[in-house]
Amino acid sequence: MRVHTLYPTCASMPQCHRSHSKPRPVTRPTVLHRRPNMRIRVVPVLGTQPAMFGQAAAAHVLTTLGRKPFRPHTVEPVSRSFSAKQCDRLKTREKRIFHNAPAPTTPGSSDAAPYTPVADCNEAAYVIESLWNSKSAFSDIRIDSRKVFELTRFDRSKPALPYNLIFVTREEAAAHDADTAATGSLPRRLLDPPVPSTDGIDASPTSADSGKHVPSTARLRSVHALLLHEATQWQRDTTEP
Repeated sequence: MRVHTLYPTCASMPQCHRSHSKPRPVTRPTVLHRRPNMRIRVVPVLGTQPAMFGQAAAAHVLTTLGRKPFRPHTVEPVSRSFSAKQCDRLKTREKRIFHNAPAPTTPGSSDAAPYTPVADCNEAAYVIESLWNSKSAFSDIRIDSRKVFELTRFDRSKPALPYNLIFVTREEAAAHDADTAATGSLPRRLLDPPVPSTDGIDASPTSADSGKHVPSTARLRSVHALLLHEATQWQRDTTEP
């Protein structure tokens, strides 16, 4: 990436003198700018700009060497209240559909129900912003629409952690949970072999064939691949010292 920085210097400005004598008139106006139709004297003198670019380049190198590359936000961050609401909906969904809730702390009780950890509010915000760009993982509907969004498991057999969460509309979440309930893990179309066709093209059903709120097989495979990559990064971050 090439970044152009513009800042004036005495060498490029004949009107800049070390003495207090009256400046001489400039006979060649073209020497006062670096680009056509832009005078360099109107550009503010910001000596910190080159330093900022140097710090950004150094940060990029350090994060790359540390195998934790910097990924800037491509969308506006969601508010803290929105991520907290999604976190509460996720916990409610875990309890109601997956029967995953912490056992009540009753004195003397030893038979606690199995409980798997659930993503917290910060992890929910990361999933919404960084993984799914504040839009549905299945239909690309943005959160500024009138739809109600929820987080749910992609693979029913894995915990509700960032590497296994999808951000979809409430109708898409219900359809997806019904699909994974029949298999106990991934959606059926990811487990069944592709349907062969005479021309060699994958003839698996699309969203139009399966239902209004069901994504296409290609979209399911894309989401699955992204979450597998995220799971690899998650395992690397948790195992490395």
